[in-house]
Amino acid sequence: MGQVKKFSPTILYPVMLVSGMVLIFPGPILDSLIHKFEISKSVAGRLPFLFFVGGFFGLLFMSELARLIGTKRTFLFALALSSLSLALLGLAWSFNLILPLFFLCGFANNILFGLPGAITTRHSEKNTGASVTYLYAFFSIGVTAGPIVSIAILRKGLGYQAVLFQLSVLNLLVWLWVLSRRFPELEAIEGMSLRGISGLLQKNRLLFILLLLGQFFYVGAEQGVSVWVPKFWLDKFPSQSLQSAGLLLSGIWLMLSLGRFFFGWLSKYIDRRVILISLAILSALTSGASALIQEPILCAIFYLCFGLGMSGIYPLLVSYADGFPAQYISMGLALILALSSLGGAIGSFPVGILAETYSFSIAMLYPSLLLVLLAFIFPLLKNAYSKNSPSSKPSA
Repeated sequence: MGQVKKFSPTILYPVMLVSGMVLIFPGPILDSLIHKFEISKSVAGRLPFLFFVGGFFGLLFMSELARLIGTKRTFLFALALSSLSLALLGLAWSFNLILPLFFLCGFANNILFGLPGAITTRHSEKNTGASVTYLYAFFSIGVTAGPIVSIAILRKGLGYQAVLFQLSVLNLLVWLWVLSRRFPELEAIEGMSLRGISGLLQKNRLLFILLLLGQFFYVGAEQGVSVWVPKFWLDKFPSQSLQSAGLLLSGIWLMLSLGRFFFGWLSKYIDRRVILISLAILSALTSGASALIQEPILCAIFYLCFGLGMSGIYPLLVSYADGFPAQYISMGLALILALSSLGGAIGSFPVGILAETYSFSIAMLYPSLLLVLLAFIFPLLKNAYSKNSPSSKPSA
C-alpha cells in the first residue's frame, strides 16, 4: 500500500456509488417493514434514526481507522461490515434484531461515504470544490439508482429481503475493486484526540462551527425527505403506485446528481458562497411547496426542483475544509461529518412523529424549516474562510 504518486479521485467513484445505494435503502422498504412487523410510523422512524446514529460513530472513528490501519484496509473493513450487516438484515426474523443491524450498517456506510471526501480534499491537485463536487455526484448517482432497483425488485414480488441481498453483493464486488487498487494515505494527520480538536478549534473555530451547523441542517433536510417521501407520496395520493413513489425518490436524486456536475463546474467561475445561498433558498421554498400542494404532478415537479437545489450544498460545504491546516483536514472533516450525521437522525425521526400526531403534510414542512436555518449560515462563511484558508487555495 505504498504512497500513490499521482492521485485521481476516479478510483473512489465505485465506493461512492455503492455508498449512495445503501444510504437510500430504508426509504423504499420502510412501508414493507411497517406491514411485516406491524409497527407504527413513529416506531418505524427508529430504523433510520439508528442508521444515522451508527453513521455518526462511523464518521467519528473514520480518521482514526485510516491513521492506524491505512485507507485501503479501512475501505475493505467498512465494505465487509456493510455487506454482512445487509445480509443479516435480510435474514432477521424480528424487529428487535433489525435495530442493531441498522446501526452497524450506518456505521460502515458512513465510513465509505466520508473517507473519500477527506482523501480528495487532502490530495486533489486541481480545484478542490469541483473535485469534491464531482465525487459526490457519483454518490448521488448511486442514490438515484437505489430506489429504481429496489422498486423493480419489490414489484417482482421478491420482497424487501432481496433488496438487502443485492446490496450486500454489490458491497462485495466493490470490496474486490478496492482490493485491486492503491490508495493515498492520510499521512501526518492529527488523530481524533482532545489535543487535536483543541488545536483545530484554536486555529479555525468559526469555520469549524459554521461547517458543522451547515452540514447538520443539510443532512437533516435531505434525509427527512429521502426517508419519508415514498410513504408521504402513497399516503397523500392513494391512487398513485409504489412504482411512482420509487420513481419520485429516484427523480429527486437524479436532479441531485446532475446538479452536482453542473455546480461543480460553476464553482470554478462563481463564488461558492453565492451558489450555496441561492441553493438553500431554492431548496427551502420548493420543499415547503411540495408538502402543501394537492396536485401530484405539481408536487413531483417541486420535489424535483428541491433535488436540484440540494445538489451543490453538501459537496461545496465539504470543500471548505481546505481552509483547515493540512494536518487537521482529515480529523476536522471526520468530526464535522460525524456530528452532522446526527442531523439525519434528527431530520428523519421527527417527521415520523409529526406524521403520526398531525399529518404528513405538516411533517414534511420540517425539512423546509431546517433549510431556512441553513440559509442564514452561508453569508458568514466568507470571513471565516478568508481568515484561515491557506494562501495557495482559491478564495471563498
